[in-house]
This record gives sequence, structure tokens and C-alpha cells, in this order.
Amino acid sequence: MIELLPSPGPDVVAFRAGGTITSADIDRVWNSIDAALDETARLGIYVEVVHLTGVTLAGLIDDVVTGFKNLGKLKHFERVAVVTDAKWIRTAASIEDKLFPGIEIRTFETAEDEAAMAWLTAHTAPLA
Repeated sequence: MIELLPSPGPDVVAFRAGGTITSADIDRVWNSIDAALDETARLGIYVEVVHLTGVTLAGLIDDVVTGFKNLGKLKHFERVAVVTDAKWIRTAASIEDKLFPGIEIRTFETAEDEAAMAWLTAHTAPLA
């Protein structure tokens, strides 16, 4: 399940992932990203991962297909804050940070959620 969280502004999409992720969850996140990109050229993503148990097959397929369709939008992602205590997710985020050099990806422990949001929102000026 993915729950959209309140955002500190139009240039941040925030959500919490936990339980089992479905295709509808993936669609909800991308719809939020698309709506935010209608308002701003640079975007920060706040992802809080707690008690993640898995992804449905349809959700996994949707995530991969939608991800490839939206590769061009990655240039709009400035920072991603990943908040979790799960070591494997923190490791995956570190790998993604190296794979996508144009996006700053930083991990934070669950207790550091406020610091994560502060780092995320302390970004440079939006693109002109």
C-alpha cells in the first residue's frame, strides 16, 4: 500500500510505502508526480518505507513499464529522500544514487524523518 503524505509545497511529492504494493499504488504515485510537474520544473521526492512486505506481480510489471515510459521525467527530479530502517532498501537507494548521477538520493533512518524533509526542501532554485 502506498499512502500519499502532505507535501510542504508544490515541488515535493511525499508518500509512505508499506505492506504490499499494487498496480493501483504505482499509478497513484505517478499521477501525483505528473500533477506536481504541472506546477514546477524541479521536483523532490520523499519516500518513507515501513513494514514493506512485497509487491504484487501486476504492481511490479506496472512499476517497470511505467518507469521506462517516464525515464524522460527523471531530469526533473532534483532530490530523493528515502526514509527507512530497512538496510536492503538503504543499499538499493545507494545503488540508485550512483545509477542516476543527476539526482541526489540520500537515505535517512525512520527517526530522521524531519531531517529528511528539511534536506529535501533545502534545494537550489528551480530551473528556468
